[in-house]
Parts: sequence; structure tokens; C-alpha cells
Amino acid sequence: MGQNESAPAENTSDQGTVKPAVPFDKDADATALYEAMAGFGTDEDAINAILTKRSNNQRQEIKEAFKTKYTQDLVDSLKDELSGDYRKTVKALMDEPAVMIARCLNNLCQCGGDKMEIGLLEIIYPLSATDVLGIAAIYKETFSTVLHEDVSKSDTGPFKDVILNILVGERSSSIRVDTAAANDDADFFFKTKPEDWQLPNERVETLFGRASISQLRQTFTQADAQFQANNLSLEKVMQDSKMDETQKAAFTVIFKSMCQPLGFYVDSLYWAMKGLGTDDDKLIRIVVGRSEIDLASIKKMFKEKYPTTTLAAMVEDDTSGDYKNVLIGIINADAAPTPAPTTT
Repeated sequence: MGQNESAPAENTSDQGTVKPAVPFDKDADATALYEAMAGFGTDEDAINAILTKRSNNQRQEIKEAFKTKYTQDLVDSLKDELSGDYRKTVKALMDEPAVMIARCLNNLCQCGGDKMEIGLLEIIYPLSATDVLGIAAIYKETFSTVLHEDVSKSDTGPFKDVILNILVGERSSSIRVDTAAANDDADFFFKTKPEDWQLPNERVETLFGRASISQLRQTFTQADAQFQANNLSLEKVMQDSKMDETQKAAFTVIFKSMCQPLGFYVDSLYWAMKGLGTDDDKLIRIVVGRSEIDLASIKKMFKEKYPTTTLAAMVEDDTSGDYKNVLIGIINADAAPTPAPTTT
């Protein structure tokens, strides 16, 4: 067997905002959360102060301590006390990462349409083959259904076969690049009109659904270099073309998630909030999902790419109440440490 790759977004130089609390007392945190929900009203600030300043592993320990001490399920207790997008965010924080992703995928399978297909690509495409299979296993354990079967029933879009190939493990996990094939595919993108890239297109579907992350990255980088030599870019040529808008969105996810992982998340967050309405599901998914991986790096690049604002400022403008506060708590979790409660 050849060497396996990891998803491109997992850069060791990138930083999350949420770090494990030191010192950490799971029993004190469990007590503080219980007291925040006891009696009339709920102390949301106390809940946020704990959950946004603990790593996911620590939250799982708090969950166990709460169950032991109060014979209640912490997540159920939180769900009973909270509502709306705030409850969704807290639930995402309390889920293990793979379970959170599985829930997002299940929700998308139920919504259907273009939003479903783009959302599936946004979640699945950046993941390594190994990670996809792991999430598929968690999905089955959580929902007692098979992920690729749910997608097959719900997705009727042009990228359905690409998504299914990845979900069933057809994407190569090799880190070796076939340079000749990468050059040939790069030439295809450079010499062919973007309108002719659109799916259905057997060549493009095979590349997108079966080539390894390393192969795709090399192919797109080569193609972009050819466009750059002509004062263009792969993305600009595509965006300026007469491609179907949904296909443009899908191609953008694929190109950016392979070649510009941080930029992919930066733009996803920006456009989730830009204009009328907010894509709250996407906002929650990325802020929570990247909080321990590279959210600090995303935050920094966000300011560099959109210098008139910041990630926190856009969240402040687009959300409100406890929902806003918990998101800001995650985004700024690296700003100042909050002392952990201690048992007496």
C-alpha cells in the first residue's frame, strides 16, 4: 500500500482559537453548568464562558462528570434550556467533531436542492479519504442509515456521482502525483472553455471523484499557473464565464478547498454573512468545526482579505443575543484566558 494523505487544511502552522483549559476541573465545570441552568432563568454567559474556553475533549469529560453527579444528560439539559441558533451552536460544541459533521450531512440530506449539493461538497471535498470513511461510519452509528444511500436518494444535481464516489471510497488516498496526468488535465482546463468543463462531463467527473487530493492540488496549481502567465487566474476565468451559477459555486468549492484551504473557509464565512440573510448552519459549522484547528489563522486571513472588517465584526453585525455571544466567544477564545472554576 502507498502512503496516505491528509486533508490539505490540516497545516501544522495553522492555529485554532480554542485550546484546552489549564488548569481544568471537570467536576467544577459540571457544577457551574448545573447552577447556570437551575431555578428560574438560565445564565447563558456562564454557559458560554465554560463551553467556549474548553477543548472538545474536555467538554466530553464535563458531559460524563455531569451525568455522574446529577444523573442527567448535559446535552439534553442544555437543549431544554436553550433555543434557536444558540441551541444549535451549543449542541455543535458538545458533539464530538465527527458527530457534528455527520449531523450537518444528515440535515443537508433532508433539505435537498442546490443548497444540499453545494453544502455536501463544502463538507466532504476537503476531507481525506480516511476521514470520509470515518465520518460515514459515525453517520451510520448515529442515524442507523447509510450516508451514501441517503445522499443518493436526496441529491439530483450534476455533482451527485462525484460526491457518491468520494463517499464510497473511490477517491485515491495516494500522496504520489502522476505528473504527466496532472499536466494533461491542467492543459484541458487551460485550453477548454469553462462552459465545457461543466458536468455531466466524464473526464471532469472522473478527476473530481477519483483523483487524490495531491493529484487535484497539482492539477489545479498547474492550470492556474498557465492562466497567471496570461494575467488571468483559473478562478477568474471561471467566474467570468457563462457557466451555470450552481456549477460555478461547485467548481469554486472544489478548486479553493484543494489549493487555498484557509482562503476557502475565509470566503465561505464571508459569503455566509454578506448581503441579505445569514447562512447560520454554515456559520456554525465552520466556526465550531475549525475552532481547534485553524480558526485563528482563518481570522487573521479574513482581516487581510477583507481589510474593512473582521470576522468578529461581521458576526456582531449579522447575529444577535446569546447566539452572537457564543460565536464571538469561540472566535475570540484566544484573546484572553478565562480562569477555570475549581472545586472547594
